[in-house]
Amino acid sequence: MKILLPLDGSPLSESTLPFGRALARRWQAEVALVRVSDPGLSVAPDLPEKVRAVMQQRSLAAAGEYLAHLEATFTDVPVISHQPLGRPREEIARLADQLACDLIIMAFHGRTGPDRWLLGSVAEGVLRRSHCPVLLLHPPASDVAEFRNVLVPVDGSPDSLRAFQRIIPYLAPTGKVTLLQCTGLDGEQLGPEEDSAYLELIASQMLEVKVDGLQPEVVVLHGRPAQTILDWASSHGCDLIAMSTHGRTGAAGLWLGSVTEKVARTAPCPVLAIPGGHANTQPGGLDDRLHPD
Repeated sequence: MKILLPLDGSPLSESTLPFGRALARRWQAEVALVRVSDPGLSVAPDLPEKVRAVMQQRSLAAAGEYLAHLEATFTDVPVISHQPLGRPREEIARLADQLACDLIIMAFHGRTGPDRWLLGSVAEGVLRRSHCPVLLLHPPASDVAEFRNVLVPVDGSPDSLRAFQRIIPYLAPTGKVTLLQCTGLDGEQLGPEEDSAYLELIASQMLEVKVDGLQPEVVVLHGRPAQTILDWASSHGCDLIAMSTHGRTGAAGLWLGSVTEKVARTAPCPVLAIPGGHANTQPGGLDDRLHPD
């Protein structure tokens, strides 16, 4: 198992370290610390070669010193560090693929401004490129690496259900999981009887995919997906929203990456984004506990 922790030297990015250490201990995983150096590549791509070389050398030296200091604080889990050159959103996702990482953990908050780790810049760019799950944490992040009240929004597609199938490694022993499907309707487009039958049909379909050891609560609601998810998570004290970055497409599609990104920007709790088709083996033999019936 391998967990990737991207850092930029800021207190915001470093707020993920306690959770990352705790999860690595729980999973018996290796931690990969990453600081991407981007000396002029984004803001001044036409720098003279000599100037670029000097900037890169200084940037790499500073990154190496910074990461060596942090490595020394990981006394009870294996740790490695990487300091690639390039644009962070691209290099983080590329390195996660190269190292076959099982999870990327990043800090985020919903404010706007120049911070490099805000959604809309680096974290959102990684979400769109990553082939492994990305866990977005609010600072200050907890040092307890488990969740007790998890909301899993789905749209009925196999990709959207993948988050439910892979949630066990993140759950506390007595953790609760709620499957939430939003219809996208306003609740007045069907008659009372038709509406009730429709909601019951969706609920029954949501229980067709089973995971041993999990008995989720099933909720079907009308309304716009992103806002409905946020409202439910806030009003029910959820401590994690786990959802796929892919789902239905076309006129009936409610998901794709856009809903996940909208939820992540203002979520009241951490968000675990799982790419569709993700095939990495999860800790605890989760793949052996999945049943297609």
